[in-house]
Amino acid sequence: MTLFNTRQNCIFQNNQVLKYLNVRGSDNTFSPSLDTFPNIDLIDSQVATSYPFTTFPTSLTSMRSYNSTFPNIPNIPITPNLKSLTFNAVTTLSAITNYTNILKNSNGTLDLSVLFSSSFVGPLIDETSLCSLGKLTLQTQNGITSIPDCFWCYDSPARYSGPLTKPVGFVCNYTVDSPLVLLFGKGILTGKNLGWTFANVNNTNIKVLTPNSKIEVTYGSPITGPPQPFAISLNQTYNYILDTTIM
Repeated sequence: MTLFNTRQNCIFQNNQVLKYLNVRGSDNTFSPSLDTFPNIDLIDSQVATSYPFTTFPTSLTSMRSYNSTFPNIPNIPITPNLKSLTFNAVTTLSAITNYTNILKNSNGTLDLSVLFSSSFVGPLIDETSLCSLGKLTLQTQNGITSIPDCFWCYDSPARYSGPLTKPVGFVCNYTVDSPLVLLFGKGILTGKNLGWTFANVNNTNIKVLTPNSKIEVTYGSPITGPPQPFAISLNQTYNYILDTTIM
């Protein structure tokens, strides 16, 4: 479905059938609201000032905004199903926004792309919630001067695409917040720069809950006695070994 006008009130008798929406204009309203549409998969928005909703539809996998005047990335949490969030030629887009809230449901599968948006400038190095993305794509016209360390720790075009290059002499600082405590052979570790994927070795199975910051560790051997040293291979290519304690 394509909607060409601005300030339209769109009333749907059946919200089950809509899978694709192309909105050209601003301040349109939808009844019922778009977050109640169970099958909507892709929304394209053009010449707009914000999203055409206040809550992401749970079924939405792609949201693309073109030639619009967003002041920043709207402070609306994504859903785990969203795989692509694109801002293309949104010339007023500021890089300052609440990434922590926007990405609080991110599970490592979302590609955030900002393209041809000249006002998207400044440092992003401290926006560590971006490490929960599957990929960050920045086009060369952007003025971003830095990105979080996680993208350099696991330097790969599968995780970051853009004009920046790894700083000379970069050293990855990966840490955990506390020792690994097992309950029935499983435990949770939180930290920073832990990576996106793991090789299961040495009777240890690792599941990524939130990329770079939260993993679930399953250890196949019983642990008895006092706390013991425990090593996890974060990345075999770079030989990242995380030394922690298991109890």
